[in-house]
Amino acid sequence: MSVERPADLRRHAANARAAERICAADPVLLDVRPAGNVVPGMTRETILTSGAPLPWDAYTGGQRNAILGGALFEGLARDAAEAAAALAGGRIRIRPCHDHGCVGSVAGIYTASMPVFVVEDRAGGTRGFCNLFEGPAPARLNYGVWNDDVQRSLATIQEVIGPLLGDAIRARGGVPLRPIMRRALHMGDELHSRNTAATVLFTRELFPALLDLAHAAHGQAV
Repeated sequence: MSVERPADLRRHAANARAAERICAADPVLLDVRPAGNVVPGMTRETILTSGAPLPWDAYTGGQRNAILGGALFEGLARDAAEAAAALAGGRIRIRPCHDHGCVGSVAGIYTASMPVFVVEDRAGGTRGFCNLFEGPAPARLNYGVWNDDVQRSLATIQEVIGPLLGDAIRARGGVPLRPIMRRALHMGDELHSRNTAATVLFTRELFPALLDLAHAAHGQAV
């Protein structure tokens, strides 16, 4: 008969607690705000990226390109060479997304001015953050691409989409996410790469607030 070691027992207990918290979570989308305003420990000179912390020289390929692109988007350097020197010298700090409560999808790039979803677990009182989808184009910063099209896409998210979503979510008083997730799963989503149903359900939740915002803007224009 095998006997579990104390370390194994602690690991099993920790895994059980994690599973309980996931099942009991009640996530509510509260807002969309610039990362620098809401993410703990975020500064203008901080770039968040996915994975474990590494020295700058250890980053390669698309992730390295994405970090450089984030520095350029934030205006922390004039070109890639200057950004690389600032990253190597520590003037721009690289931090793991998860150390700041952020989801690190693909390259997982967050800079201070990028808008993020603010989600609170009403059951546990914790908060997490997620950056916005860059769109269907294959050229995306999170895929390690930095060019004029990516810069324009990020600027549109920063200046138009993020603030509008934030206004609508606040006007709605927050959006409970668990009912959307439950229904979307029954409609065929897997809530990772296939999110069509969840997107439609989320849009329906925001639609009245978006109409009210449009009406208010039209009234002001008149």
